[in-house]
Amino acid sequence: MDTIENLRSELMNAAENSNFSSEAVLELSQRLDKYIVQAQNQMLGKQDFTAGVANASRIKECTSSEYRFGSTL
Repeated sequence: MDTIENLRSELMNAAENSNFSSEAVLELSQRLDKYIVQAQNQMLGKQDFTAGVANASRIKECTSSEYRFGSTL
């Protein structure tokens, strides 16, 4: 969970210093998504954590307008 909190903090800092569609913000967001999926799989007792990471890559990427208007994935 420390990794998730660290990435979340980095993401918030990057978003404050840049825009939501910057390369740094998007990369941090994608990394955070993967760790969240891993943590959810672990909480659900799934043994194959790498499958969770693979599934995380299928999450729809949001455009900056979707972030602005609060669209869901």
